[in-house]
Amino acid sequence: MVDLYTVLGVAATADARDIRRAYLRLVQQYHPDRDARPESTERFLQLQAAYEELGDPEKRQRYDARRPGFSVPTSPQRSSEASRNTAPRPAVHGPWVSVSVKVRIH
Repeated sequence: MVDLYTVLGVAATADARDIRRAYLRLVQQYHPDRDARPESTERFLQLQAAYEELGDPEKRQRYDARRPGFSVPTSPQRSSEASRNTAPRPAVHGPWVSVSVKVRIH
């Protein structure tokens, strides 16, 4: 699975403004009206799917939670008894969502 941050060419720590700027810059470059190559259309669709996921704060949070290597930080325990009785939390991983898009060119 392709990392959506890599698709947009930004770091995972990028803020919403940086993500939007990268998206707009790349969409202009790969838009089918500007570049007629078939691989440009595919790249354009990848960019749209990546921004749809990362551009919405709630969707981005869910995506970050299921990325490989990402673990949810745990809060410190308030009592020593609670820390003895709890096992460490595993990293949160969820199913990857695949996006398929059909494009009609008239």
